[in-house]
Amino acid sequence: MKIFDLYKKSFLSAITNPTISMFLVLFLILSNLMANQMIATKTAVVSMILSFCIFTLTLAFISGWLYVAKEISIEGEKENKNYFAIFLEGIGNNIVSVGIASFIYTLLFTIILFIAGKIAYLAFGSLDFILKDITSLTQDTNQFIEYLEKLTIDQQYTLYCWQMCFIAFLSIFNFILLFYFPAVIFSEKNIFIKPFRAFIDSIKFTFKNFFGSLLIYLTIFFAYFALSVLRFLFAQNALILILLLFLYIYFICGAVMLIFSYYGQKNNCNNGCDSIGENEIIDKTSEEN
Repeated sequence: MKIFDLYKKSFLSAITNPTISMFLVLFLILSNLMANQMIATKTAVVSMILSFCIFTLTLAFISGWLYVAKEISIEGEKENKNYFAIFLEGIGNNIVSVGIASFIYTLLFTIILFIAGKIAYLAFGSLDFILKDITSLTQDTNQFIEYLEKLTIDQQYTLYCWQMCFIAFLSIFNFILLFYFPAVIFSEKNIFIKPFRAFIDSIKFTFKNFFGSLLIYLTIFFAYFALSVLRFLFAQNALILILLLFLYIYFICGAVMLIFSYYGQKNNCNNGCDSIGENEIIDKTSEEN
């Protein structure tokens, strides 16, 4: 399958078939209701219980949802399939592995943030001029913009350099681990082993299929950037924000389907003819690895 056919298949699957988006919407509704209740409660014990429930719900959702994405990416969506049962099966098969993988990912993400901050500090100086006011400024977007406009040229330069440093480091990190969770879901190893094996496999996969992976990453990155710009420009328009929310949902679903479809095609193609820009021999080698 050509890579642009894969784009078409993935995003059409997200738009025309309700299965993937339905699970995501239900999760967003439930998690937001629980989060609002947690914020509103004045009891510490209730707040801790709700926090644990949100954490568990998130792990369960990711485990089941990504498993459904895997099934659809391999077989396509079928009317007679019980995707709720597949969702529950995915939770049972993957929740422990996804929990461990999430911990690994978060730990590495934190380390990357620390390294990026350290390098930015050494290269461009401190952000003390803005950190002391950051709490009050982030509560009002217009006030924050006015504050930035009043900064000196040197202060603006320092701030922009910090931003570019973090964007560069996080972009590289996200690209390298783009296929980490697909590798976890596709793996048939022991639940305690596969988060670690998937970490290695995902990095190998990314660099083995470097240009295809880079194209997919850049597509997702720039699409997300465009949506973020639109959200910023129309922050005061409630109707457009609602439309953008729907676009975000379909964008997330389409991006997940694209990543899983690409990973699935490259690792589970049995006949060689569905490979993406590779010949049959390379596909079989990929499967053996």
